[in-house]
Amino acid sequence: MYKIKDGILHKNDKKIFALGESYYPSFHHAKYPVPPEGDRIGEMKKDLKMMSEMGFNHVRFAAIGLTKLDENGKLIIDTPFVDAMIEEADKNNMSVSIRLQGFAVNLRDFKDVLMIDNNGTVQDTTVWLDFIQTTMCHEGILEDNVTHAKGLAAHYDKFENMVGFQIYNEPHYPGSTIFDYNPTTINAYRKWLVKYGIMTEKEAENYEPPRKRKEQSARMWALWRLFARDCLTDFLDNASKGSKMGSDLPTFTCLTSCPVSGDNVFRGVDFFGDARTMDLVGYTCYIHGIGIDYYSMGFLTDMATSAANSEDKECWCVELDSRTYIPLHIFNRNTYATIGAGVKGIVYYQWRGDYPSEATPIPNGCGLVNYDGSKTKNFENAGRMIAFINKMSDFLVDAKRPNDGIGIFHSDYANFLCDALENDDETRRDILRNSYLTKYFNVYRELRQAGYTVTVADAVALKNNKLGIKTLFLPQRHLLSDEETKIVEEFIAKGGNVYYLTTLGSNHSGDGYRHYNKEECVYNPLYRMDDLAYIMDEKPVAKVDNSLVGLQILENKDNKLFILTNIAVEKDTVEVNINCNCDVKKATLYSTLETRKLEVKDGKIIVGEIKDGAIIVAE
Repeated sequence: MYKIKDGILHKNDKKIFALGESYYPSFHHAKYPVPPEGDRIGEMKKDLKMMSEMGFNHVRFAAIGLTKLDENGKLIIDTPFVDAMIEEADKNNMSVSIRLQGFAVNLRDFKDVLMIDNNGTVQDTTVWLDFIQTTMCHEGILEDNVTHAKGLAAHYDKFENMVGFQIYNEPHYPGSTIFDYNPTTINAYRKWLVKYGIMTEKEAENYEPPRKRKEQSARMWALWRLFARDCLTDFLDNASKGSKMGSDLPTFTCLTSCPVSGDNVFRGVDFFGDARTMDLVGYTCYIHGIGIDYYSMGFLTDMATSAANSEDKECWCVELDSRTYIPLHIFNRNTYATIGAGVKGIVYYQWRGDYPSEATPIPNGCGLVNYDGSKTKNFENAGRMIAFINKMSDFLVDAKRPNDGIGIFHSDYANFLCDALENDDETRRDILRNSYLTKYFNVYRELRQAGYTVTVADAVALKNNKLGIKTLFLPQRHLLSDEETKIVEEFIAKGGNVYYLTTLGSNHSGDGYRHYNKEECVYNPLYRMDDLAYIMDEKPVAKVDNSLVGLQILENKDNKLFILTNIAVEKDTVEVNINCNCDVKKATLYSTLETRKLEVKDGKIIVGEIKDGAIIVAE
């Protein structure tokens, strides 16, 4: 009945927009909506029925229960409650995905396999937000991950409504200090240095990676952090391949927003590496679609969808904020902004709040329903939003982001190099300095405010250029690696246009844009974004006339979809019109509150007043 094909959920071979909830999604010993002594089966049946009645077509569980090796090395799987939930979801006409791994997979009880930080301290496994709690280069641990994923995938493959497997949850390195200095990781890094021609075998034989930024050159710090990033991607890919041995169902993970934050130098999250290994790109989002955060959220979501699309894949928001106390307007605006990114599925976190035991890290923190089964203030509002998205599903499910030809170059090397140059021993996110990321975000925000749909590409994605980038922006040209510079210049040689953000003169207080091939001199003025929008061949499909409204654009074969979000912090309603650079004959506004025909005059769609957001379907 249900299947994910090419990243899109299908029901009886019809494409539908995936709308999901998380339910018993955690392996934490004290994160559950109903305590072990409660009526878990009875409450579960009530909850899944309510989910289905609200309009959800998908639910995400974790494979909680027993998985161990017997004395003959055979994997024993005993997850009766999860099996019962899958069957009950099927009765309620919902598809299911399963998170396969908890915090660690160590079936053979290997010793000394925890990560070690730069101070020689072993990882603290009581930190519940650190979802990987083994080193990632230990051969035995890697083998156990394959055995574990293969067995669980084969076990759950028998259920007809099973559609995919999540590989770990919010995978990243612990962020309080710098990891990982486990001997197996250091040995793997030495081999990595030789593999990429950075050192000879003799040079790498006794080499030690830097434990502080200034201990070695900034380049060696950046390389060490790039290795950590690649190591995480390979670790997830290893478990994904194990899952594929047990089932051909698609795999995905749930990446955090770290790539748009300064602490990714410690966390090691890579959307592009994930896109090249998993079947779809999944991410978590707790950034909100309001105020300046609207653009921070877009920075994250556009990076995730660009990474997926660069490999001809799709993107899902696998975990979207749904706290028990979330303001209704923020829930709505978050959802509009997520839809506008071009995702093919949204899974909220979570359906029911966690039971408030002493050990629960966030008692009754997230959910449309409180831990005791009572409805939150957001319950009815969320129901209207779910009904609305189901109504719009046929418009959304085949819609793609338009190709405006505008891209930003993503470089983790530049990020990590800048981190080494501008910081000493800081690890706290709120005090880290990183001018590269600041410029990266500013370029993104200015392009969005100019009306462009922004694509993000790393070196591999730019070289392949399936994203169709014609004009590329560099946040900081001189921090790129030699290989990245070569790929950018190959792009130029093929007819691409490149601008980079720079500062003119020591007394200049702001940044402007310069063409890549123009000489840096005092009489070669820097462009503002308005200047570039005027001279560039690439023009945005449309632009709104009110800066308090965010605009995202999708296209299917018959329509252009203009997704509007009220991003004003202090205004409940805003007025807006859309100036189109495309042929529009008629338009209809859809929202959770109304449906109405709009006037189209001289290339302008007269929208008028909206509340939290709307989808304009133009023909």
